[in-house]
Amino acid sequence: MDDQHADATHYAILIGINAYPEKPLKGCVRDVRDIRKYLRGMSKPPQIRIFTAPSTNDLNSSHQAERLDSSHPAQVSESSGPDESPELWPTYGNVTSSLKEMSSRAKAGDFIYIHYSGHGTRIPNSSTGDLALVLLEGATGTNPRYLEGLELASLIGDMVRKELTVTLVLDCCFSGSVMRDDSSARYLRYDPKVPAAYGLAPGSSLKTKASCPVYRNASMLPNWLVHPDGYTILTACGPTEIAKELWDEEGQRHGVLSWFLLRSLQNLGDVRESRQNIYRHLCARFQETQEARKNEQNPILYGNKTLSFFGPASPGMCSAPVSVIKKLDGSLQIGAGQAHGIYDGDQFTVHPWASAERDLGSKSDPILAKVTQARALVSDVELLDTSVRVVNLPTMTLGQTNASFIYDLMEHLVKFKMAKNLANKELAIPFRESFSIQIIDCSGRIFQPESLVKVKHNEEKHLRPKLVIENKGSKDLYLHIYDMGPHWQVKNLLRANHKVIPAGKDGQGSTVISSMKLTMTVPRELCEKGHRQCDDIIEVFVTAQPTSFDLLELPKFGKSFMKSSITRPGREGGGSSSEDWAVLNFFIRTYIDVVDIDL
Repeated sequence: MDDQHADATHYAILIGINAYPEKPLKGCVRDVRDIRKYLRGMSKPPQIRIFTAPSTNDLNSSHQAERLDSSHPAQVSESSGPDESPELWPTYGNVTSSLKEMSSRAKAGDFIYIHYSGHGTRIPNSSTGDLALVLLEGATGTNPRYLEGLELASLIGDMVRKELTVTLVLDCCFSGSVMRDDSSARYLRYDPKVPAAYGLAPGSSLKTKASCPVYRNASMLPNWLVHPDGYTILTACGPTEIAKELWDEEGQRHGVLSWFLLRSLQNLGDVRESRQNIYRHLCARFQETQEARKNEQNPILYGNKTLSFFGPASPGMCSAPVSVIKKLDGSLQIGAGQAHGIYDGDQFTVHPWASAERDLGSKSDPILAKVTQARALVSDVELLDTSVRVVNLPTMTLGQTNASFIYDLMEHLVKFKMAKNLANKELAIPFRESFSIQIIDCSGRIFQPESLVKVKHNEEKHLRPKLVIENKGSKDLYLHIYDMGPHWQVKNLLRANHKVIPAGKDGQGSTVISSMKLTMTVPRELCEKGHRQCDDIIEVFVTAQPTSFDLLELPKFGKSFMKSSITRPGREGGGSSSEDWAVLNFFIRTYIDVVDIDL
């Protein structure tokens, strides 16, 4: 694997737009310049293409920054606005052409990083509720033009089919709840005059969906996301949240996602950290500053979590770390609680963020932490005597077996059983009544939780059963769906950290329904052994606030094993919200008809 990636080429496309004719922003150009500076400092810098549109107030600083960077070879220079070369403006034509060119130039195994900082929008009155990035266009590069989600997905799909590893970071907002006078929010209301100016109908790219085989059918991912194994998308917030800008100590604005992502990468000193670990660290940093920012904004990760931004993940990274959150009063908290199988008295090893799971003995040995109060979704912890350190803590890299292999197998089974038996014994009745979850088959039969549902192996799309979730309440709900399969694996079916089921319009409790079709199969390994059916458990978690259940995930029995660890806290902050949660199980029996021969 390392030999395969040793010759890989790294590419980056950075897009930052401040100079919008309506609601100009202040931190987007700074975001991508800072990311560019970091990327240039890598041991193997990527080939960078950067498009920026500074506002009038940014022009002088932009010229100065460009002069300072002009001696750097093999990089594409940066636009400073309409007085620069039109080929460098962040226009729809330039951005899409650059994506196509980079996809054409790259070879299988190469890495592409795309970072967008600017306004987002949502196309109204479409069956998909599709999203779009607000780029520029026109002779002066100042008129808005939308890059719709499905068109972006098609461009990424070309890269994925070419076996490129793609990371897309979207530091923008797609929520229509943004107040018009909120200048720090990265959202513009959709204007049908924008596509009309280019001879396009609103949501025109949606019409190509049916002919595009890379889109996931009836999943609960955003409709424009492609097959997630070859890419990762990191968004600044959920679909009902607001992505804002923050001010640093010098009074300069930055996108919240760009700010914390850059500092996470700088602290790591290794871009080969898995995206899952970086995401967990980001979530903790967001939570620490929510109270100070007065903004409930939580990043969301879609797609393959085990890959890194550039290159294969560092060896030994088969863990699911839990970041420590330092609250304003100095106390420590972790983002896992009873719903994750955490109990009072549990102990964890705590590592410095930059060395966790990497080189435990060289920089700083881990210390022990104890859970003092395990609540529903979070737990309070305290560090034990810091003079007592866990020296030379053993780790297991992917594919490694040793004398403890049998122990690991037993541990795997125990974790599987723990996940299967999770239940909230103190479930609040009003919370449980705020939603309903059912499975409905093709004949219209309704199955409630704890029911046995019989499903045909690899059933045709229109005959597959649907998992239907209804939000009856006045607050957003967060959904997590796992498949506990016949190989003793616990797999995230959403391929994202969570799915937001928004509250009714204006928070009045009107019903919002979301659904996904279930495609069930009998694994080939079981078929080869003569089995014609298998049992799965679809485990559905519903929470009142964002959390992560990565701790519960397990590979197939006998594969790699996940160790629990925690990373040390960073910035101060904190916040609180409801910790209500529920877990519901559906038992699925998948069978093969005797007439079926194509497995």
